[in-house]
Amino acid sequence: MAEADQGSTESVASEKPIEDTEKKDNKRRDIKGGLPYSVSPGVFKRALEGIIISERPDKFSGHFLSTILKLTGGSAKAVPPLLKKMNFLSSDESPTDLYSKFKSDSARSFAALEGLRSAFSEMFKRNEFIHKADESKVVDLIVEITGLRKADRIVGFTYQSFEAIRSFIDKINHQSTSLLHPSARHQILLRLAAPQRVTSQTILAYLII
Repeated sequence: MAEADQGSTESVASEKPIEDTEKKDNKRRDIKGGLPYSVSPGVFKRALEGIIISERPDKFSGHFLSTILKLTGGSAKAVPPLLKKMNFLSSDESPTDLYSKFKSDSARSFAALEGLRSAFSEMFKRNEFIHKADESKVVDLIVEITGLRKADRIVGFTYQSFEAIRSFIDKINHQSTSLLHPSARHQILLRLAAPQRVTSQTILAYLII
């Protein structure tokens, strides 16, 4: 009887609620590439949506998750580690500047892209435009990095977690400067802020503009 139950586990896994799946996944598998994932990507996306409309806490605590974001159980416990991977939370679970930018309408898309780059850095190393790729290409890259079968549930969880963050990126307004590495953007800002020596060429350039 025990053997029959064990043999049927995989065939009905997709029919079981997330809570049951999560209990079985308490001991997370060691996946190559260090790609993060949530076994409840829908809950993770709701957490991101809640961050936007909620007041920024001093600490992203369990009480904040349950009382303010209304997220409880094992699914909620998986949220802070993913936010840390995104650099939205510091090691002591206090919100970062990137967290604050994500709350802002004007900077949300930028923050989401930076968070996606941080969390899925190995994917961006292999394809710097992976955030613009279609589902099949993203999944193929996940399979390539992890070495898992395409049908493995972890591949699906990883893609859905990737997509939960990507859904906040404005694809129209991130065609140029947002693709630059943060250090490159910083250098550009420093050059723009630095005093410029006025020359005849500089004056001519301003006149042309």
